[in-house]
Amino acid sequence: MEILIDLTENDNTGKKNELLTKHQYTHYFSSRLHEIAFLLKINNPKFDKELDIKPIHKINPKKALDLKKRYLNIFHPDKNIDNKISDLNFDEICMDIERTFFRVTSGKLK
Repeated sequence: MEILIDLTENDNTGKKNELLTKHQYTHYFSSRLHEIAFLLKINNPKFDKELDIKPIHKINPKKALDLKKRYLNIFHPDKNIDNKISDLNFDEICMDIERTFFRVTSGKLK
């Protein structure tokens, strides 16, 4: 008898990897991380689609918090100590994530 267990049900790495999927303009940047960092720095609603921010994130702070946590998980400075990308300031990017989601939720998410 063989038992198969699906561990991907509660795994967030698939969602994390979705955020890092290349988009239409990624080839203009060194990497998808650089592109996301740039879009977060600009903090313009025109780029919400590229950041996977949907209308549901604007009306549901819990959904916005989940997406914010996924971005913080990617860009957290402690998780990127050994990262070969030295030209990204991960502390600054985390502040940009905070500002972006403050804008998206109209201040409901701090």
